[in-house]
Amino acid sequence: MTQNSQGHPGSNPNSKINLTRDAYNDIRKMIFTNELIFSRPQESAAVEHQKIFDCIAAGDTREAGKAMREHIRSVKQNVLEDIQSRMNESDDIEI
Repeated sequence: MTQNSQGHPGSNPNSKINLTRDAYNDIRKMIFTNELIFSRPQESAAVEHQKIFDCIAAGDTREAGKAMREHIRSVKQNVLEDIQSRMNESDDIEI
């Protein structure tokens, strides 16, 4: 990955793709170690990630931003629903 003098990714378009790929791989590791909360099929997230990646690879920043905002809304809703579900389950436990 190209880095500038401060050791940060440079302006090379491939560096943005590599950062996206690295973030995607980090998230996949967290999924498989159960560090993330998911109540929806992971396939739908994979489709969203691919759309974001494709837009970035095509250099379409407007569509990439739109896809990312849609993905963040979807993830937020998913996490909130999962937290609510877990809270409801804990209410059912008798102590």
